[in-house]
Amino acid sequence: MKYKYLNGDTIYDEEKSSILKFLYNNLIGRAILKILTLNIISKFIGIILNTRISIPMIWIYERIYSIDLTKYEKDKYKSFNDFFVRKLKNNFQKSYTKDFIATANSKISYYEISEDLIINIKNSKYSMEQIVQDKNLFKHYKGGICLIYRLSPSDYHRYIFCDNGTQKHIRKINGKLHTVNPIVYDQYKVFTENYREITELDTENFGKILQVEVGALCVGKIVNNDIINFNKYDEKGHFEFGGSTIIQFIKKDKITINNQIITNTKNNIETMVEIGDIIGRSTNKNK
Repeated sequence: MKYKYLNGDTIYDEEKSSILKFLYNNLIGRAILKILTLNIISKFIGIILNTRISIPMIWIYERIYSIDLTKYEKDKYKSFNDFFVRKLKNNFQKSYTKDFIATANSKISYYEISEDLIINIKNSKYSMEQIVQDKNLFKHYKGGICLIYRLSPSDYHRYIFCDNGTQKHIRKINGKLHTVNPIVYDQYKVFTENYREITELDTENFGKILQVEVGALCVGKIVNNDIINFNKYDEKGHFEFGGSTIIQFIKKDKITINNQIITNTKNNIETMVEIGDIIGRSTNKNK
């Protein structure tokens, strides 16, 4: 998959993991994959990664992905998962009230929710019903937009609220834990098979937003903060180990999105954004 940085011109090719190619494109690999995607296996891996045994992995991971630890609150960690969910220093550059900000460090794509409510995501088709399993939500988001935030293992795995408002937890949907790397999109509907949590955000400046966090290969947990009221830049939650995805459904005529993100998506290019980046603006039709 190709990607660009926000407001950048250079196109980059994402490096394909040899491990993922083996697991998803090889007969033996797929047999191993059936075991790895079981929830019980993911939970077991999560337990190991929460112990001191996993500390040596930090040094390897840090060097493979060139992670600058000076950006984070701590420089010593008690386990690999403690390192993986490391917290950034509070250095967000505050934006204007009506600026719509990226909820996570990720590669982002933009899609319009078509008349038949089918969303094209990396050559696979998904309906809102498949993703959220609720027919009653369709009419509220018809004609709106869908944003896909795809997090890589090297990304910051905490995510924030895009505005002030209140949240209502709708449901958790059990499922398998495939990787969210594009290598699997032709073989598995990862956004409808994977474990996910669904929340409705009632925001001050952008109306209601339906947000879906999607678990991925070896992610032991999606951890959402148990709060009702939130402010812009507050932390909504975090993913434990693995790549993960966040999907946002936004109602019609609430937000205008950065045109580069739209153009890149049309050209099959993802846009790299940092958490808190301004990626859109309210159209003032909030309710």
